[in-house]
Amino acid sequence: MAWCASHPSTRLSGARPAARIATVSPGWNTSATPDPLPLPIRRRLVELLAESDQTAGDLTSVIREEFGISQPAVSNHLRVLRDSGFAVAQREGSRQRYRLEAERLSEVDVWLHKHRARWTVAFDALETELHRGARQRPTHTPPHQDRTDR
Repeated sequence: MAWCASHPSTRLSGARPAARIATVSPGWNTSATPDPLPLPIRRRLVELLAESDQTAGDLTSVIREEFGISQPAVSNHLRVLRDSGFAVAQREGSRQRYRLEAERLSEVDVWLHKHRARWTVAFDALETELHRGARQRPTHTPPHQDRTDR
């Protein structure tokens, strides 16, 4: 559930307008930082870090190529992942090497596991209804009518 940044309980001081929307995800994101996972760019960063630890430059190259965003924008997404505990950065000389924080992902997995049974029941019911509707549709299609009278 996302709340408007102007709401006093979700305002992040000093943030730019686009970054001021705080998302509250029950159970695993109770911090005041924005929810890191809804954006495809951040999910892709998590995927890349799940493969291996990578430098900020390597991550930026991939994200710039795939999403066409600037280096400062990628840095902002990495900062949100760091601030939310999904990634850890270590300085190596002039570079920063990022690694995924597995414990944080475990929290998400626990939260998903709690709700998965409810979703599975709902999706199974939807599948049943779709199959039932497919059986009730007529097997023939009406003849094509030529619309040359326009």
